[in-house]
Amino acid sequence: MLYCDDWERRRERHMALWENEVIDRACISVKAPIGNWQPESLPQDPKELEKYWTDGEWILQRFLDECEHTYFAGDSYPSLRFNLGAAGHAGFFKGVGHEFRDTVWFFPNEALLQDERLPEFDEEAFLYKKTLELADYLSSEAKGDFVVSMPDISGNIDALAHIISSTRVLELFYEDPEYIERALDVIQQVYIETCRDCFDIFEKNRQKGNSIGWMYTYCEGKHMQMQSDLSVMVSPQMFDDFLKKELEEQAAFLEYGVYHLDGQEQRRHLDSLLSIDGIRMIQWTSVAGQPKPIAYLDSLKKIQSAGKGLLLMPSPEEVPELIRNLSAKGLYLVVKASTPEEADAVVQCVEKESRLIR
Repeated sequence: MLYCDDWERRRERHMALWENEVIDRACISVKAPIGNWQPESLPQDPKELEKYWTDGEWILQRFLDECEHTYFAGDSYPSLRFNLGAAGHAGFFKGVGHEFRDTVWFFPNEALLQDERLPEFDEEAFLYKKTLELADYLSSEAKGDFVVSMPDISGNIDALAHIISSTRVLELFYEDPEYIERALDVIQQVYIETCRDCFDIFEKNRQKGNSIGWMYTYCEGKHMQMQSDLSVMVSPQMFDDFLKKELEEQAAFLEYGVYHLDGQEQRRHLDSLLSIDGIRMIQWTSVAGQPKPIAYLDSLKKIQSAGKGLLLMPSPEEVPELIRNLSAKGLYLVVKASTPEEADAVVQCVEKESRLIR
């Protein structure tokens, strides 16, 4: 692995993490820029902006340039994330519009809004074909030097919100719950098959590990993000009635499923999430305007007590209090530092303060 002289030791910590074990300290990935390097600015021309997000050679060159100017501390490693939009499998369905901006934006299929036909998968969809094309090209170029992440196609209810609009989804929970169930079944099939296609592509290109790029996870097996961001707008009963089924099916399909819990409102669903055996880890996000993770220490401890891994993305200043109050078992901290010196200091803090809390 490039940029990691002690990769085998880092790999061991990542693998122990998924078994809720500790080798010598909590698992922590810290990255920092070297010098005054800045990422390439987004193009202003729409055609160039599309290439920025979809041209494999350009994506690869940007990534390698960033790696050359990044200090990889702790258990961090180079993971290439290709980003074609959150809940991006929405773009695999007929009639759904998209536009390249700071990321990929989606626009509902107006025909489905009018007559409520089920979403129809389009194997010729640009974003679907591009997802598999990029997975193949980038992993064939990796050759063990870095890991190519899975595409961001998680969240079937979030994809449905792209396809017919969030407002319509919420209305249909009451007006036509059977439509929601049938639509989610259709989207689930596309999620599973696309994941399977990517796993096969990575195996063909001899990529040993698997990653969720923005989470900087690493494992060796079927690994994918799970989410239900729209669940912040539904009750626990509606979550169990409509959304839990897809998560149970995904968790059964995957070997290393990680659930992205997006904001404090999802705490109402925490007991339900913890009851799903196949969810191996929960990634906690405090969205903009919400308190820092330490404010939810009771919920974080509850996740650990349930035997689930816990992934947090704190600032360097938040690390000491978190590491002193949480068990190192199954704990993964992903931190962005401003300098290599700060990165080393964060890792040293974790080395000194890691402890097992029963």
